[in-house]
Amino acid sequence: MPACLDCNHGWSDDEAHFRNVLTVAGEPNEVARELWNGKIKRSFEQGDGRRRFIDLYDQMQSIQTDSGERHKVFPANDPRFLRILRKIARALHHHHGLWTPVPDERVTADVLRVAIPEEFSQAMPLLHCEPDIFQYQFEVFDQFADIPISSVWLMDIF
Repeated sequence: MPACLDCNHGWSDDEAHFRNVLTVAGEPNEVARELWNGKIKRSFEQGDGRRRFIDLYDQMQSIQTDSGERHKVFPANDPRFLRILRKIARALHHHHGLWTPVPDERVTADVLRVAIPEEFSQAMPLLHCEPDIFQYQFEVFDQFADIPISSVWLMDIF
């Protein structure tokens, strides 16, 4: 997404944090293990690695499971994670030639908490940036002047 140098540099720390949270938030898969054992571990060895590790640790919450206590990360509770999620939605909006630039304050992002009815998701085209890593769907509502949204995006990050 086009951005000035100052804006672009302002996102880099949150992007690394997004990657770290996303990697530990879901069920482990090959891509998550590869990121954890490579890029993420190396980033913890850098000058600001301790801070990055503490940022990730601070997102962990203790939960009880059938097998005992464990720690879990809830991305929807992390403003930095949601900031990057909004950036991705804004970039996809731009990529598809829709209204651009979309100011960050016009975008609402959250982690899906309920199942989307199948008839809604079937009405939206399924698009892939990277198979088995990221897929998304969207619907544009610009024709409805009486609602305060212009589009809805569903993003699956594996």
